[in-house]
Amino acid sequence: MGMSHDQPHSTRVIVLVGLMGSGKSSVGRRLANAMRVNFYDTDEMVAAATRKSVRELFAEGESAFRLHERDALIDALERASQGSGVVATGGGVVTIPENRADIEHRADAVVWLDADIDELVARTSSGTHRPLLDGGARGKLEEMQQERRSLYESLATLRVSTKGRSSLPSPNTSWPNSDRSPDDSSS
Repeated sequence: MGMSHDQPHSTRVIVLVGLMGSGKSSVGRRLANAMRVNFYDTDEMVAAATRKSVRELFAEGESAFRLHERDALIDALERASQGSGVVATGGGVVTIPENRADIEHRADAVVWLDADIDELVARTSSGTHRPLLDGGARGKLEEMQQERRSLYESLATLRVSTKGRSSLPSPNTSWPNSDRSPDDSSS
């Protein structure tokens, strides 16, 4: 949340969306650094504002978390639009129609980071900070992908497959297959 840099390339708000484990926070930090703009991570902003972990907030109910997430999104978009910035959202931010409308209205670009289920399971298997995956990560991720895929697709101005990218390229590296399906084997 709040990496500050001196000389942005141009006024631009870029929002990253995708399922948990797709790389939004990692890519967002690198992109903001490469662009020399501020970075805002809505999950980090929620934790800082509430002084609770995502897991603790989910213990109070998912709807309580979504309210805090909405406040963080509005704050991040407002801050980013006052200059330039990259906003990494929580994977479920797209499930709230008002969030989608705010992102569409405020973002210059919405980048959907997409990965297949096997990759997401591998990336999210360590740690205990993902309460939505309790009781079976694969099944929950498949369910979330089914529910959210069309929402990501309708919101995104660019889709980038992060398949096979356990280590992300440097900010100056072009990403091949950015417009191909993640299961496209012709890469």
